[in-house]
Amino acid sequence: MQVTVLFCYRIILTAPSLSLVLLSSIVLFLTVSYFPQASKDHGLIYMITKYGYIHLYDIETGTCIYMNRISGDTIFVTAPHEASNGIIGVNRKGQVLSVSIDENNIVGYITNQLKNPELALKVSVRCNLTGAEELFVRRFNMLFGQGQYSEAAKVAATAPKGILRTPQTIQRFQQCPAQPGTASPLLQYFSILLETSQLNKAESLELAKPVLQQGRNQLLEKWLKEGKLECSEELGDLIKAHDSTLALSVYLRANIPNKVIMCFAETNQFQKIVLYAKKVGFTPDYIFILRNVMRSNIDNGAQFATMLVQDDPPLAPIEAIMNVFMEQNLIPQCTSFLLDALKHNKEEEGPLQTKLLEINLMSAPQVADAILGNQMFTHYDRAHIAQLCEQAQLLQRALEHYSDIFDIKRAIVHTHLLKPEWLIEYFGTLSVDDSLECLKAMLTANLRQNLQICVQKRKKYRLRLCVDTTA
Repeated sequence: MQVTVLFCYRIILTAPSLSLVLLSSIVLFLTVSYFPQASKDHGLIYMITKYGYIHLYDIETGTCIYMNRISGDTIFVTAPHEASNGIIGVNRKGQVLSVSIDENNIVGYITNQLKNPELALKVSVRCNLTGAEELFVRRFNMLFGQGQYSEAAKVAATAPKGILRTPQTIQRFQQCPAQPGTASPLLQYFSILLETSQLNKAESLELAKPVLQQGRNQLLEKWLKEGKLECSEELGDLIKAHDSTLALSVYLRANIPNKVIMCFAETNQFQKIVLYAKKVGFTPDYIFILRNVMRSNIDNGAQFATMLVQDDPPLAPIEAIMNVFMEQNLIPQCTSFLLDALKHNKEEEGPLQTKLLEINLMSAPQVADAILGNQMFTHYDRAHIAQLCEQAQLLQRALEHYSDIFDIKRAIVHTHLLKPEWLIEYFGTLSVDDSLECLKAMLTANLRQNLQICVQKRKKYRLRLCVDTTA
């Protein structure tokens, strides 16, 4: 009987040359017409014959995995079917036939029906399919028991679905003694994993521990850039004790917004905090962050606080930010912050204006005097501030705010604390009756001290007083 042979090669491109490596050869009957189609994802060849038979071969070994008839009518055309990684064909009746493998059962079929565990392992590794778990575990345990740790590591690394890449496997390698002149079994295991895939969360953590202890942070940075480590909050926390910048990179990749923002804060990258939070749609607890920054560096905290109120509305309540300053009795810094935050003199910020003046009247009257002199604010509680000014012996500011004649008379008699020129001008703002009441109070309180001022006042406003009195 005449036959033909289908040769399967692997093409290796090594610039500038090309080489072929023979994988397998498949013997076919010459008298039969075949429609071959390769499945690149599974490493299999589908071949449908003209008379409706399907043949399924493994490319690497040439082993026939399956053969059956799928159509009683002649098939005249076939094509790959990408959706199923299989093959489709059309017969003379116009029927469209689709053939693909069952990924959940093919490895078990090769093991149990074909009695070919070696092929089952190859297909399982190549296609990352389940069904050969017992075979992998058995081989791993055998190699591990024989001390062939490198080979055992390869089995664990290639086992499908990561069935052997567990904390228990790591623990077994950790417990193995290192042979003189060779790398420890654990490092051999990790080296093989790094060559073939990305480490999972548990593996990344266990590898990072000895690397950080040796101070080889640059290795972790290299593996991160290569995508070899699975980034997690736990990995970031582990690295942060050694390298905040590298930890920030981990938190960014793991998408842990609160930790990212804390790292930005600790490295004084305040502008990035706001930009990052807006980009990822995260609303951090800005007051908590500010409080932590303030404990470590007051100047940086003050800078961050100012940044929080640049937007309208502010990213955090102004009053809450003010309270953070006052928790540490940082009155100068708090004053500077409030002067900037309240500079637009909004009516709804009246209570905060009152608080700013109150804080300084009770601790730094000269600063409060300067603020009032600049006339920056107009919505504070004037009566309350007037009383505080009087208590701080800022009588000029108190008189500027008092409107009740009884309060005015109480304050104005202390002329030794007032500039004569200002006091004389002040009388011009009072009614005639109130002026006379104040003159009487001043002379009663201290005739000798206040007589001269009263005379000057009388001279300047004589015409007005006379006219009003006559009227």
